[in-house]
Order: sequence, then structure tokens, then C-alpha cells
Amino acid sequence: MKLRRIIKQKTALRLMLVASVTSVIVLTTIVTLVVIHLGETSRTRASEQGMESGVNNIDLNSGEILTKFEWDQDPASTATIGPNAIATGKSVSCTTGGRSSTFGLNPGASGDGINLVIKGTPYYDVDGIDISIDFIRKEPSGYFFTRGNSIQFGFEKGYLTISYRVENGKGGYETVQAKTDYFIANDDIYRTYRFIYNPRSGKGEVFVSSIIVWNNDGEKNRKLFWRNAGNIIIGKDIKGGGYNIPVLDNLVIRTTGSSMPLTESLLNFIAEPREGEVLLRWSVETDFNIDNFIVQRSINGVDFDNIGSLTVNNAQSEEEYMYVDKRPADGVTFYRLKQTFTDGKFVTHPVTAVKQNSGTKEIVFDHISAAPFKDKLDVAYYAPENGKVWLQLTDTQGKVVCSEFFSATKGKNVHVFTDKQNLPSGTYILNLVFNDKRVKTKVIKG
Repeated sequence: MKLRRIIKQKTALRLMLVASVTSVIVLTTIVTLVVIHLGETSRTRASEQGMESGVNNIDLNSGEILTKFEWDQDPASTATIGPNAIATGKSVSCTTGGRSSTFGLNPGASGDGINLVIKGTPYYDVDGIDISIDFIRKEPSGYFFTRGNSIQFGFEKGYLTISYRVENGKGGYETVQAKTDYFIANDDIYRTYRFIYNPRSGKGEVFVSSIIVWNNDGEKNRKLFWRNAGNIIIGKDIKGGGYNIPVLDNLVIRTTGSSMPLTESLLNFIAEPREGEVLLRWSVETDFNIDNFIVQRSINGVDFDNIGSLTVNNAQSEEEYMYVDKRPADGVTFYRLKQTFTDGKFVTHPVTAVKQNSGTKEIVFDHISAAPFKDKLDVAYYAPENGKVWLQLTDTQGKVVCSEFFSATKGKNVHVFTDKQNLPSGTYILNLVFNDKRVKTKVIKG
């Protein structure tokens, strides 16, 4: 019996030893395969964790917005900011399924593509450009943004591609063209694809959800070569694979400033909080050849709105300027200056921030656009807390012509008022009511 017990114990030990060795081998193999897989992935695309987490150590451009499309309602040709499109594919529409459960741009099932055309006027002939768009891929190739042969930003067989022309300093141009190593997954995840060209540094960069995937260091102070380059096409040859779902959303086109250092020198830019107001003061070394200053405000340090402008005296000596913001937000407010010269060039100065606690318990307007409006009006306002807002539109005699309720959150809000009644042209009074407090302003229907 004792001998039999010893044999059983030895057998059990052998089995445990074999199991342990086998586990180590399997674990080692799995780790090796994972490392190999990650190595291959890193060469072709950024990791999903990095892509969707929004981690970004790169100072992305926050220049003036030229054009913005959100595609939250038909017609798809209507811009949120900037000129409307002049044509689209025949089946294009705005349908549910956009990014963050919003609407997005749907090419339809006809297969003729999105091909949203924006007239290529001199408005877009800027020195540098920043193009950003949300996209899910359902086909091998297509273009997010094109303007003739001067710039083509898209994808080929799943890989991101970029081609653009810059001045060569001799009256001609040189072309920067690349097929990046980033492969766009064919899935249902919206990612943000962005191209930035900075004319001062000469650098071109491509980002995917704020992660840089390609860059090119060119000659400094070289403008984009694309004046009179024709119309802009958004979604050229993008057909959505025939799935009849949105594949594009949230297009933003910004400037990146001027190429050459301008004849200006900002000596200071100071924001001083006062009771319910912020005093902005700045001075320049000389204001010769300066046309005007535009004061811009933001509550997040990225999206800026124009809140006022000042013309200059064209003196030959140092000049100081002041502007009072009577509607600052509670907490931190960001300000910056856009300085425009008589030749049309401009420079946007660095941002300054101020912390303000006005203690206001009333609703206040931030800005109203467009003015005059046609079929919609963007109403930006600050609410002292979460709650319901009552919008009321009256004629000049006080007759109510439109009334609607909507929710607001504490801080800045933007409500898009849509003229569903096809009101006649004329002057109206726009009222906002919150917690029995009313603010009103005059608006004009064009």
C-alpha cells in the first residue's frame, strides 16, 4: 500500500510538471503572436485606442473658418458657415447615422457619388489651408477634397493619399505627392481625417483623429499654388459602396494665415476682468498699412467668433487700442486678435485668456448670424444654468409670428432657427426667455 501511494504521488507530480511546461509554451506563443501583430499594425495604421481617445500633443491649427458643413438637415448643399454648395450628386441627402448619432451626408443608392461642388471663388485663394472631415470607408478609393489638380486629399485602395502644389519662388510650382502608410479600416467607425498646410513653415501634415500619420517639410514662406484653380469638390467619387448610409460628416475648412512675415509688431495684448465685463487693451509698434483689427472670442480656445472690430488711424507712431466685451462667459474666456492689412493679408495673434465670474443669472446673446438671414438663423447665447428656452419671433408691431421651445445647457449654446413658415422679408424682433428673464434683438429677413 505504501509503495502504491508513492507511485501515485510521483505520477501526479509528473502530470503537474507537464501541464506547467505546456502552459508556459502556449503563453509564450500567444505573446509572440501579439507582438508580431502589433508590429505589423504600427506600420500601416495608428492603434484604435490612440485614434479614438483624442490624445493629442500636437498644436493643431485653429484658424478662421472659411467653410463648415454639418449636414444635419436637407438640402445637403446648405453650409453652416460660408458659401453654400452649387451642386451635388442626384441622390445625395442628409440622413441619420452621422457621427455622434447626428445626421450625416449620404451619397444614396444611385452610385453616382457625392460630388458636392463649392464654387472656387477668390474667397478660397488663401496662402495655407486646413481641411478636416469625418468619414467611414465603404469603398476602395475616393477623395475628401479636390480643387482641380492643385490639391487632392483622399484615399487609394484604402490608403490615405495627398497631393498639393506650392509656389516654387520662380513663378511656377512644385507638387508634393504621397501615398501614406495609413490604411483606412473598412468598418463602421467615423474617424477625423485632416490635412494642414502652413505657408510660413512650408510644412504639410496629415492627421487621423489628431494623430499625425504623414508630414513633409518644404521651403518656408511658400504659398499654395491654386489661384483660379476651379471649383472645390467634396466627396468626389465617394459612393458609399451602394449601402445607402451616411459616410461623411462635419466638414471644416480653415485658413492657416499668410506666408510672409507682415510689417507689424504686437507689443502687448492684455485682458482685464471687470465686474460683468472684460477690458481688452493692445498696442502695436507701428500701425502703418494696417486696415483693421477684429476681436475674436471663444469659450473653448478652439472655435472663435468675431465680436467686434476697430479701424486704425494709420499713424506713424505707437498706438494703443481698447475694446470692452460686455458679454463675457462665466469662467475662462479666450480672446485673440485678427489683424488685417491694406493689401488684404492678415495675421492672427496668439490667444490670451481671462477668468471671469460675472455672477449673472440671466440669459444673454453671444452673436446672431447670418444677417440678414434667408431660411435659417444661428442664435448663439449663454444660459446661466441648464433649462428650457423659449424663442419667440415677432414683427415690429409685436405680433408673434413664430414660437418654439428647446433645451439649453449652462454656458454657450447655439440654436439654429429654421424659417419653416417662409416669412416675408422685413424686420423682426427675436426674443429669448429663460426663467422669466427676457432678452431681445432685432433681426432682418432678406
